[in-house]
Amino acid sequence: MSYATELAQILSSVTKSSQTPIRTVEDGICAYVINYARRGCSMRTIRNAYVDLKRFAEDVAYHENAGRPVLVTDVTRHVIEAHLSRLAIGQEIKCTRKPSPHTVERRRRVVKAFMRWLYSEEYIPTDPTKKLSSVPLRERFPSVWTLDDVDRFLHTFDTTSILGHRDYVIAVLALSSGLRAGELAHLRPIDVDLKSRTLKVSDKGKTGARTAVMTIDAVKELSRWLRRRQRELNLPDDAPLFPRIGSNGNMVWVNHLEPMRASSISYIIAKHAEQAGIRNAKKGAHALRHTAATFLAQNGASAFDIQRFLGHSSIEMSQRYVTMSNETVQRRVEKAGVLAQLERIRRERVDSNQTEVQLKNILRSR
Repeated sequence: MSYATELAQILSSVTKSSQTPIRTVEDGICAYVINYARRGCSMRTIRNAYVDLKRFAEDVAYHENAGRPVLVTDVTRHVIEAHLSRLAIGQEIKCTRKPSPHTVERRRRVVKAFMRWLYSEEYIPTDPTKKLSSVPLRERFPSVWTLDDVDRFLHTFDTTSILGHRDYVIAVLALSSGLRAGELAHLRPIDVDLKSRTLKVSDKGKTGARTAVMTIDAVKELSRWLRRRQRELNLPDDAPLFPRIGSNGNMVWVNHLEPMRASSISYIIAKHAEQAGIRNAKKGAHALRHTAATFLAQNGASAFDIQRFLGHSSIEMSQRYVTMSNETVQRRVEKAGVLAQLERIRRERVDSNQTEVQLKNILRSR
């Protein structure tokens, strides 16, 4: 049975009040993902956590208990560390290749969150992950497009068609407001306030509802789209701002009951990025979000500004955008450093003296 089938069967019991006693790691995983579902987490979050924890349970059972299910009380820090060590060198059961350090660290965090939940619910007497060390990682910087990339990208959209116009406005809002693909997908006209240039956005499973800002140019493009949406599609205000639109030759169909998928938006962005010839950067919808935040940072925005702009839950997530490259630091020092400002004052004095001399010469000539 596949992980997806197993998870579907588990989640089918999410509304049931009865609880199965948790003895094994497998029991704990079932209860944990049901708790995720009841908290309103996205299906992708639930699925990823379930797959990671199932692989953890299978690996520990195989290496620590001869393939038999492991009791939650038998999972110690040393058991978890041994699992992560096998994972790091590509020897975890069902592992086909050696994973990156970032993958190992992500899996460590998933297991840690799971064990801490078991401890908080009093299924285990102690938290075995309390002294679990993190995986050393090299800092990864967001993938950023250049202004030339953005210009070529925006010119790939055919706004004469209703489909191309929709996709173009999605791209503009992603660049203007730094929205996630899921946030873009769930927007409705009633979430738009053109007068205050704001959007009420939400992405299930992320940071919840928040208010995003728009630039004047984005407001103009969005206004055009709203007028065309009303004129040609005649959709109600509680329907998705960007409905599903398909075409087959000259036939165009619209599904106004369900929002676009976040994966569909990422696919559209990546397709146009490919058409624009963008090579040395990621091409999905998140690349536009990274690009918008990076340009803000390069023009003086603080980490707090970027946190507010992107809707990050912690300042640490926003801090990486203001970590400047050597070239950026050098440009700023050349412009605003002590010696640069001193040289500017000296030049102003010289210019002032030269002007004074010229005025005296003019007066003398008279």
